[in-house]
Amino acid sequence: MWFVLAVAGIWVQASHRMGYERLVTAYLAHAEAVTYDRPDSHFRAYLLLHRMIDRRPEKAWPLVLAAVQRTSDPAVLNYVAAGILEDILCVHPQALVDRVEMLARTDPHFRQALANVWGWSRMPPEVRARFDRAVGRPARVDEKKG
Repeated sequence: MWFVLAVAGIWVQASHRMGYERLVTAYLAHAEAVTYDRPDSHFRAYLLLHRMIDRRPEKAWPLVLAAVQRTSDPAVLNYVAAGILEDILCVHPQALVDRVEMLARTDPHFRQALANVWGWSRMPPEVRARFDRAVGRPARVDEKKG
């Protein structure tokens, strides 16, 4: 099965099996290039993954998780967490909050990535509080007032 996405005026076609693996690999190459201020020839992967996050979050979620899991470099993990992980959690917080809490309880690497997600102004305060608790972060001052 093939899918086609239009990104920045360019049509990109990829298979679900091979395309998704290449997409994660290319996104991680992009993340490493940006993290270490190197030339980036994989920006298209960044655009594709963000388009998937917006339009097909259930298809994007496993790719975001794969990017988190395949990242061993702490600096690149911070980029991934503050980028695609934060974006999918901010755009689709209600759909993912239960899954995120479960993963944070059982997967220390995911919990570390989640600790680098901010986005307080981009998600409902009750969801943000659940994410904070999942990583052992105290409630924010403005959340204690309610």
